[in-house]
Amino acid sequence: MPRLTRVLLLALMALGTPSLAQDNLDDALFGGGDDLFGDSIVSEAEADPGFDPAAALLETDGVVIGGSFSVSAEIDLDLDAAEGADPFSSGVAELNTRLFLDARPTSDFAVFVKGDASYTTRSGVEFELREMFADLDIANRLFLRAGKQTINWGVGLYFSPANLINIESIDPEDPDAELAGPVAIKAQWPMGTNNLTGYVVMEDVESPIEIALGSRYEFLVGDVEVTTGGVIQLDGPWALMATATGAVEGVTLFAEGVVEGNSDKVFLTAGPAGLQTETRPGAVYASGTFGARASYSNEDDTFSVAGSAQYLFNGLGYADPGLLSANRAAVAELLAAGEITFRDLRERGKHNAAASLRFADVAGSDLTPSLFWIGNVSDGSGFATATLRYGGIDHVSPSVRYRYAYGAAGSEYSPFGPDHSLTFAVSVSGNFYGLEMTVGIWDGRLRGIEGQRVLVTAGAGGIGAQIAGTLAGMGAQVAVCDVSTDAIAAARSNRLLALEADVADERAVDQMFEALVERFGGLDALVNNAGIAGPTAPIEEITPEEWRRCLEVGLTGQFLCARRAVPLLKAAGGGSIVNMSSSAGRHGYPYRSPYSSAKFGVIGLTQSLAKELGPCNIRVNAILPGIVEGPRMDGVIRDRAEQLGLSVEEMTERYVERVSLRKMVSAGDVAATVAFLLSDAGQNLSGQSLGVDGNVETL
Repeated sequence: MPRLTRVLLLALMALGTPSLAQDNLDDALFGGGDDLFGDSIVSEAEADPGFDPAAALLETDGVVIGGSFSVSAEIDLDLDAAEGADPFSSGVAELNTRLFLDARPTSDFAVFVKGDASYTTRSGVEFELREMFADLDIANRLFLRAGKQTINWGVGLYFSPANLINIESIDPEDPDAELAGPVAIKAQWPMGTNNLTGYVVMEDVESPIEIALGSRYEFLVGDVEVTTGGVIQLDGPWALMATATGAVEGVTLFAEGVVEGNSDKVFLTAGPAGLQTETRPGAVYASGTFGARASYSNEDDTFSVAGSAQYLFNGLGYADPGLLSANRAAVAELLAAGEITFRDLRERGKHNAAASLRFADVAGSDLTPSLFWIGNVSDGSGFATATLRYGGIDHVSPSVRYRYAYGAAGSEYSPFGPDHSLTFAVSVSGNFYGLEMTVGIWDGRLRGIEGQRVLVTAGAGGIGAQIAGTLAGMGAQVAVCDVSTDAIAAARSNRLLALEADVADERAVDQMFEALVERFGGLDALVNNAGIAGPTAPIEEITPEEWRRCLEVGLTGQFLCARRAVPLLKAAGGGSIVNMSSSAGRHGYPYRSPYSSAKFGVIGLTQSLAKELGPCNIRVNAILPGIVEGPRMDGVIRDRAEQLGLSVEEMTERYVERVSLRKMVSAGDVAATVAFLLSDAGQNLSGQSLGVDGNVETL
């Protein structure tokens, strides 16, 4: 009974990541004017509150196949080679490819498979399954994932003791690499800005099956994201963890804490007959880490730098790792015999640290220098590398790296003693995404969106959510901004990067772009969707404050976002900006002069930027939506029909009789147009104002 109680208590623990906020469209965007169209002619408001971002994000008609391919080779020059020895080691060449298959036939079911294949002359062809799982949405409330999957709990960059479930550890020299996870069943229950998640974990599908139970809870304390959680293996190890992430003056701070017991780590101790192995199932260990990361770019974007540092206290480490370095031969024998593993020797000291600096856009060049250091403070070992990479050739990346390792022979980071070397490397790589198959035949869908880094302002609700969901469903990395807490929670739970920003606030926009660059590393497209309705009144009754606010959000906000996005688009070699205007920006709109003026201004901004940025391979277009169908519009029609004593059908006719196609448009129509403009199909469209309105003839 005590064991069952402990399992249940741990299974009820949870971890949570709150959603950050973003600029949302005003609920009153459609206003309440008495003119025939009322305020429904503008489309960036809640055109369709019934739209489900999860469905747009998770549903596709066919099977998407994609991946990446790389060929790499390097030659090492040993700068400490013994006299008479060849300082050049044989070159290491490797072929790698990653393939994925994503089948999402409905919004409540999906299947995903991903694997890596590699070839070297030494080991031949090898294949590793990275992920294979199915997703199931139950009533848009409970989300299940079953199969082999990545499960990241930690927030650390180079060390992450809180990452309790993944079967791979972070490679500090490649901290962004995806970690392989176990076979598991995950159940996620979003609760506003919080998340409760439970796990049943199977390390392998072979017999005997070792089952672990885990759970985590994610929540927000002020501006700090906090997680708590735990995992227990029946009759095996258990652990409790907590993490926190926040920002102070542009610097992101993070920390993790872990308490664990019944550890399966094997320790080495000195005995009368030499080294011997020892397990300590009754011991309880505490580990913790903290760190920071920040980035800086000068005003003219000719220089940028990103830096990070992290410290780790490893409760499972040795107080004196010198025991291992002094007995190298014995350690090697135990490894060969399988009595210990390399995992038992990782982060073997109690005190560890790492730091890095990465420079980019130095004087506008294509050279990217970087520095990295990692050390085991307990045994005095570590290494530092300085790398210079050239990025001026598409798909080809030559680099040179100098490495200096220090510490006693047998130490963690200097197993052969102090050494320094020079490595020349080149890689040829590329991605192939967006091949969509329906019954095994390519269906000619839009290309070029997969992998794009896109920011959609006001993208957590209404038409913005439709745009974000559509682009994410086509493989783009999508960030949204909003000011609505509920909308942010929905966006975050649907795997979108959600950022808090009022686009009319210059400082908030700057902070948003800093966070976006930190996460995505750059930008390929901006969708300026944010706007508000403004007042509906005769000009003499509109206050200067109402006028200013409408133009600040609807026009100045687009300027502020474009101002920060353009340097990133230039650095990416080009891109696309889509500005949201309105039919009111073409015809004028009685009693809506602030709104109409803002939308006219958007068209002017679009045409000016198209001419200015065209030589930089940046396309700029505007979309002018019309009457957008949906529950919101249905309510407007019912209310107006009741006021005028007409039937709903008669009122609907009056609404559409000024539209040439005699029908409304949908939020999906607007999103599809955005996708077209961002795709390869729209590569020669710029400076255009596209009316997605069925041709509204007059207001």
